[in-house]
Amino acid sequence: MAEENNTDLPKGFDQAKLDQFVAFMQNEIDNPPKASELFIAPDKPMSQEWSNFFAKILKHIEYQCRDRSRLLKLQKRKRLMENYKLTELEMIASATKMKFEGNEQFKQDEIPKAFSWYLASLETFPMPDVMLNAAACALKPSVADYSLAETYCTEALDLGLLSNPIKAYFRRCQARRLQGKFEEANEDIKLALAIDPRDSKICAEAKLLEQLSTQAEREAYLADVEKAKPGLSWTSFSGAMGLNEIVGHEESYVRIPQSENADLSKMQPPTF
Repeated sequence: MAEENNTDLPKGFDQAKLDQFVAFMQNEIDNPPKASELFIAPDKPMSQEWSNFFAKILKHIEYQCRDRSRLLKLQKRKRLMENYKLTELEMIASATKMKFEGNEQFKQDEIPKAFSWYLASLETFPMPDVMLNAAACALKPSVADYSLAETYCTEALDLGLLSNPIKAYFRRCQARRLQGKFEEANEDIKLALAIDPRDSKICAEAKLLEQLSTQAEREAYLADVEKAKPGLSWTSFSGAMGLNEIVGHEESYVRIPQSENADLSKMQPPTF
């Protein structure tokens, strides 16, 4: 009896290749790369400041590796560095350049474009000031992703590189208020007030939270917040804002001649 053909399979279908791909993906799930494989600090003498800096970045990368989507971005980052032969110092410089581009867009009130630049910067090298800039964008009506704003503020604080965390507490307070997390918002504003009790914006935020003391007031406030949200979420239109045109293109990255030979025992790491 002749073997029955499976007409449901597309022309050119290769079961062996499919099985190979499935096995590869299963191995990726079962044996994900370690943070130390995705982020490798320069293997050279360096100051204690640089050593502490890279240790905190590695800890942040380890945290990111717990999330599958972030892990994939870190793997992409690693491949990009290998393909373009970029050093971590060049990645820091490139991320800083992208931050400045975002700052210019933010000044012009081009918030989604600024957000794209900040996200590109963070995918290139995680820096707490850029996290706070991204949070500022996420708090704006044109993006209105308050959960993401809270996440960026928390990550900026957890990174442990901020010389003054007042902006992180203030913006996280705003993000939590806009999500209805009033008790947590109050905790953040207290921390911000402890740093600068005379800051006008922080005092205004504290006053607003005082006014939202009853359940009825909070429900009415959150109803207004929901009405003000844009019809499209950030994730639904982010691709159109240029992020894919920034990350992964060689011309987006800064080249530093002989950066692999930089003397990190005499240089200082970035401060925030």
